[in-house]
Amino acid sequence: MFIRGLNSILVFLVLLTLTSVFLYLSNVITHSEGLIMFISFIKIMMVAMYFMELKKAHLFWRLSLLFLIGIIIVSAFVLKS
Repeated sequence: MFIRGLNSILVFLVLLTLTSVFLYLSNVITHSEGLIMFISFIKIMMVAMYFMELKKAHLFWRLSLLFLIGIIIVSAFVLKS
């Protein structure tokens, strides 16, 4: 029980750190869309795996989430250019 709580706290701290990096990069680097999308992808996967507990779900649902996020990221790049 203690380990599970510790993992949740660790994931939450990593999410806060990634959010801080996201904010810093969006203000400092002018053309950082790819890096920001990558950080967003990592954050979505961490929330889905740890807090929505998709890591216990069937492989189909995990791959479906990856596919959906991939479609969203690719369409964002296509619409930008």
